[in-house]
Amino acid sequence: MTPRIDLWSWFLIGGALFSGLLLVRSSHAPHVTGRCSLAQGQQLYADVAEREPGERQDAARRFRGSLWSQDDDFHFKEMKRVKDYAKSHRVSVSSLLDALDQGMHEDWPIPSKNVPNPKVMPCRPRLIY
Repeated sequence: MTPRIDLWSWFLIGGALFSGLLLVRSSHAPHVTGRCSLAQGQQLYADVAEREPGERQDAARRFRGSLWSQDDDFHFKEMKRVKDYAKSHRVSVSSLLDALDQGMHEDWPIPSKNVPNPKVMPCRPRLIY
């Protein structure tokens, strides 16, 4: 190799390393969230339980004949609500999911008396996609 090519190779390697160092220097550590309080967990649980019947009916209209798809659609909306709540209240998603689980196991009271459905339909793949 000629000295000119060696110089360009080292220049490119140095430039790549310098760019990497700049990117690392300018990055921010992820925000560490805390656990939700009991009141926050109960608030989310009541909200989820209140909306469940309507959202399940909506899913049943959208996915007629596929119980698993209906359940999947409902849980997708539920997870979106949990993530939005976690972001707006700066708490961890896992602590909110623990609170929902705890609320179902301990039968937390809710204003509308809607009991959440703790069951998940088994997945039966469609024959035709």
